Amino acid sequence: MDTSVLSRIVKSQIHRVVKGIADGKVVFFLGDEINLCGRHKTEEGPLETWRSPDNQAIYAPTNTELALHLDQIFNCKYSIEVIRCPLLPHDIPLDFPDGCPVETDLPEQCPVKTGGIKKMALQQVSQYIDIDDTLDPYGTLPDILWELFDAEYPPNHLHQFLANLPQLIIAKGYPHPYPLIVTACLDNTLERAFKQAQQPFDLVSFVQDRQGSRFVHQKFRSQLKSGNCPQIFATTEPIDIDKPNEYAEDLSLNTYPIILKLYGAIGCGENFVITENNCLDYLAHRDIKSLLPSSLLKQLLNNYILFLGYSPSYWNQRVILHRIWQEEIFSPSSKTWWVIQFKPDLLDRKFWKRYCGQEPINILLDDYVTELEAQIEDLPETSMVKNPNNSPKKSNLYHRDKVFISYSHKDKDWLEKLQTMLMPVIQLGKVSIWDDTQIKPGSNWKQDIENALASAKVAVLLVSQNFLASDFIATEELPPLLEAAEKEGVKILWVYLNYCQYKYTALKNLQATHNITEPLQALSPPEQDKILYEISDEIIEAIQPEDSKLIA
Repeated sequence: MDTSVLSRIVKSQIHRVVKGIADGKVVFFLGDEINLCGRHKTEEGPLETWRSPDNQAIYAPTNTELALHLDQIFNCKYSIEVIRCPLLPHDIPLDFPDGCPVETDLPEQCPVKTGGIKKMALQQVSQYIDIDDTLDPYGTLPDILWELFDAEYPPNHLHQFLANLPQLIIAKGYPHPYPLIVTACLDNTLERAFKQAQQPFDLVSFVQDRQGSRFVHQKFRSQLKSGNCPQIFATTEPIDIDKPNEYAEDLSLNTYPIILKLYGAIGCGENFVITENNCLDYLAHRDIKSLLPSSLLKQLLNNYILFLGYSPSYWNQRVILHRIWQEEIFSPSSKTWWVIQFKPDLLDRKFWKRYCGQEPINILLDDYVTELEAQIEDLPETSMVKNPNNSPKKSNLYHRDKVFISYSHKDKDWLEKLQTMLMPVIQLGKVSIWDDTQIKPGSNWKQDIENALASAKVAVLLVSQNFLASDFIATEELPPLLEAAEKEGVKILWVYLNYCQYKYTALKNLQATHNITEPLQALSPPEQDKILYEISDEIIEAIQPEDSKLIA
């Protein structure tokens, strides 16, 4: 196809994709071939391989590269014993320079020599290694895979684009900046990109272990570490999603992007879905739609899908699509799918034509992402950006007039004691307090908390063992309060309820509202009342009389 025509097609397609991204309607669906993005071309023309000449990993591998690497680790047993020329009766001792089975003395028409055999399937190679007990001296498959997938591969152009996308969309003022990103990759390079970009996210990963098959959910949030420098860390252990339709944790894309890993992740479960038996167990015994959290399944079924480097020529990749979309898979008019795949083979082109009504766009992912970034940069700014006075975040700077009380539900008795002490000034309308008991059933509770945080002039922290153990407080409440204290003068008053390791948190840099030689719990009731009285005085003093007209 003429380059200029291809360019027009690509730009037109990307224009539609960008509009969908701005509307919050695009799900990114990644295959292992995204790991070709960012690679330089060699002098001979092909892209670089994932390992350097001295055998050091420099890029995350594709599945084909990983299959060849595993075969070489295990003394090429698979390639020697399994791959055969159908035109010869005897075995072929194949040699794979740079992973390419072409340097052999074969008939000219042999598909091994002509390139008819182009892809070595990772599922087949790993299955062979897993089932052949004579290969044990070379190491165990799980140990080798763990080392490969946990390696610190540098994020490529696409990884970095996805990690930076939320802030790009927020900067333009669009209301749905957080995407769902589905990936069939086994490495953790995408997660590393999000951490480097300081972008909190949720990770939902498939697990297949002795307890059965399920997805698990793990939160990655910004936390202050040494030197008060925020970093992205896993703030929870993986949470089993045993009842997908009833899973209570927020996976709505309202507050964070979500990475959905279809074949497992480092740190989640005991193995990966990698061998053919793994895939059969995964795809045959239970419908994947019944395993996915309902909110994520809804995103997949109701939005546009942008496939990047995803190859349906592998049977397990096709089955995933069939399991999710079922009868709609062969109805191109019922869905909007876009497919970008560099040098798709014949099967890829034919399957995508059946699924989408058109073949994939054959373009280097680097070039595609570059154009995608350029068109997002050209998006018009919304009125929120053009008129900052309309921005809720800006207007809150002039209406911080409330007292926000942060506490653990296990310490509710202390909340009620403080409320009782403040009740006379609350009744007079001199102080307006907010705590999460004011959240109404059925409301967007997370948005309610964010609004309350943004309108707080004073924050009271009821610090205890339970308080410090709360993931939500550590990741959702404390960071914005500490930032507001530093940049906007919000006054933070913290109360020492019981013995706890506050010295290892950001609270150590804040002055407590009372003498913390002893926590309140260790004091007598009259002494406790005296301290609560003094705290209420500090709260009243912080809400200046001239601000009373702003009090809701």
